Amino acid sequence: MGGMSKLGLHIQNGYRGNLGKPRIVKLVDPSPEYIREVRALVGDGCALVVRWTLREQPLDNPAQNARDLYAKLRPMMVDPLAYYEAYNEIADGQAPQYAAFLVEWLRLMHVGGRRSAVGSWPVGVPDIPVWATYAPALAAMHGTDVLSLHEYWSHGADMANPWHVGRWRMVPEIAQHKIIVTECGRDVVEGRGYRGWHADGGLTANGYLRELREYNAICESNPNVLGATVFTAGQIVDAQWQPYEVNSLATEIVAEQGEPQSAPPVVTPQPEPPRVVMAIVNTGKAWYSADSLFGPYDEHPQRARDWNLESMGN
Repeated sequence: MGGMSKLGLHIQNGYRGNLGKPRIVKLVDPSPEYIREVRALVGDGCALVVRWTLREQPLDNPAQNARDLYAKLRPMMVDPLAYYEAYNEIADGQAPQYAAFLVEWLRLMHVGGRRSAVGSWPVGVPDIPVWATYAPALAAMHGTDVLSLHEYWSHGADMANPWHVGRWRMVPEIAQHKIIVTECGRDVVEGRGYRGWHADGGLTANGYLRELREYNAICESNPNVLGATVFTAGQIVDAQWQPYEVNSLATEIVAEQGEPQSAPPVVTPQPEPPRVVMAIVNTGKAWYSADSLFGPYDEHPQRARDWNLESMGN
């Protein structure tokens, strides 16, 4: 142990560097083919987290919202060992609705034989009293699911703030759950700091690597924390994320990773209710056209070609 044994890369839009044999990697907006490619590279012992960026995250009808999202995403969940995230960074003001969403989402995922990374909450969320609202969702988790948290610090000394870093230690309700920090690193937190480590002119690459090793030590001290992914590597198309870029640090991060954990058991699918089957079949090619999760088909012709969506009509 040591170094960055529990840290991996948060990857946007693909990454062609050496991934090594990490304990954890996160993929954002991957094609099914890229998911398979990464799994072949990192092995079954890697905790692979997957999230697709959503244009909208409705919670007006939580159970139906969960069913709609599941129907759209399930065909792309090609890796039964991966942990899949749903909505991202929902605020405490929508906790009751999000809790109901997660209960139905988890039911569907278990029926379909897939694992969930539950929550994907931002720094400081949920607030301590709000965890009680999520009790039904926590109870709906299986042992094959994990909790998903985000943790950022504004500067080096801020890593001693337990509300920003390692806040799982303050929440008895989640002490028995496995946790993955699916985003971590430098950011503006509660009005302090910079948007990305590159934006802090006083922070060198070596200085940031020291902070990441310190964060890794915090993760190591908690056995229920499987690891954390450093935001962000890959093909960073959106300019707002460029100051967070860690492609330039990836060689050091990979070099200090430990061996992966043993492969988790495959989740056995439960009998799937007819309505879920119909939801998948009926979406067909129409999902990828005018009613697409990602917008009209014509807006994403390259993504459609990459994923071979033309042939996914049923």
